[in-house]
Amino acid sequence: MGAGASHGDTSGCRVLGRFRVTEFIAGGRMRAPDGPGCPLPPPRPPGVPGLGGDPVPRVPDDPDILRVMGPAATPSPARLPFELQPRTLYVTGKGGVGKTTVAAATALTFAAAGCRTLLVEIAGHDGAAALISDRGIGYEPTTIAQSLQALRIDPDNALREYARMHLKVKVVADRLVGNPVVRQFAEVAPGFDDVLVLGKVWKLARHGDGDGERWDAIVVDAPATGHGVGLLTMVSALARAMPVGLIANQAREIHGFVRDPDRFGAILVTLPEELPVTETLDLHEVLSTEDIEVAAVVANAVLAQRFSDAEAGLLRELTEGAPDGVLGSAVGAASSELERRERQLEELARLGSTVGPMAQLPFLFADAVGRSELRVLERAARGQRPTAAASFGAAAGRGSRT
Repeated sequence: MGAGASHGDTSGCRVLGRFRVTEFIAGGRMRAPDGPGCPLPPPRPPGVPGLGGDPVPRVPDDPDILRVMGPAATPSPARLPFELQPRTLYVTGKGGVGKTTVAAATALTFAAAGCRTLLVEIAGHDGAAALISDRGIGYEPTTIAQSLQALRIDPDNALREYARMHLKVKVVADRLVGNPVVRQFAEVAPGFDDVLVLGKVWKLARHGDGDGERWDAIVVDAPATGHGVGLLTMVSALARAMPVGLIANQAREIHGFVRDPDRFGAILVTLPEELPVTETLDLHEVLSTEDIEVAAVVANAVLAQRFSDAEAGLLRELTEGAPDGVLGSAVGAASSELERRERQLEELARLGSTVGPMAQLPFLFADAVGRSELRVLERAARGQRPTAAASFGAAAGRGSRT
């Protein structure tokens, strides 16, 4: 079963924006108030948003993060996941492709790199935090690892917070939210829940944890493709449909937030199979039409290359000879994996021809993803440079030779 179950000056110049007011320090690293610092992302090459060269490494040295990652992580320097720029990253994809696992691995990689990170779950689509820690989470941030916190957004608590923020008086706000008419309106009004959920994400990115400290990276484990893209597009529709009013102002703020590539980007997770790839291509087109940056496309559960071209040719010869017994079983299993990898490469080439460079995570031979499997994925994501589509096409072409 596979894993399915994005240079600094060392002077004291100040930086404004999503990282809050801070300083560059040696090695292009940003000083975090409660940690060793988040590496600054490298400059983006033209035409490849969110990707770049090698970020500044840092070895995780805190015992809490080592307990989560395991001793095997110690010798390798921590790097940003998929060379992504730290910001709010919205992880979505077709159901069953492993997006929750990818969200957890991405958040853990940011944290291991020294970024103050928040992992966000949306009620009804939870489970990412449980892959990292046994600590339960709720609407308020909970620390689940060194430099890593998590919370879960649900519409009821988001509505209560929204009412308290605008009505100022807690008792009045709570009575209003508890009113059956108001609750019924919130449940049936098109897009209202979406504005509340994304509004909370926007508030977290803008205002931080309530104590004036912002997170360097926020990773959102979003719903699967249909609902996930609906959250983003519904806010856009509300911003256009409602020219005035409190909700309209909020929708416009969020509309601008999700279209700002310096503050927000989507991570599309897929499997190297026909249907997930087709759905990812459709999702990529929708987000491009909405001017929402796709920060990365992650192909999950990619089989490793086990055979050289010469070995693949020999394997085909053996298959044609139809051996029996133990040899026949071994040849059959090897041939099956070779053919499956070739089909994967063909689908990755098809996807990459539209979306550009893609990141990959390995197929895991495990019944379920646990802490040790998550560590493997975190290590694979760390500092990985996405692969150009031409590489997949060339490999698929070699594999099809007879």
